[in-house]
Amino acid sequence: ALHALAQRVLAGLVDLSLLQQLPVRFSTVSSLEEAQQALLRLENYQE
Repeated sequence: ALHALAQRVLAGLVDLSLLQQLPVRFSTVSSLEEAQQALLRLENYQE
């Protein structure tokens, strides 16, 4: 599920306000770019 969300964010399909409603990890993101970086780090950590 996280991977699918990451793909949508990276494709620019997820609204930033939607991300800010997610768990703490994403609630403080101030830009879509920041969210993308956070998701990339998360994916790299999981692999």
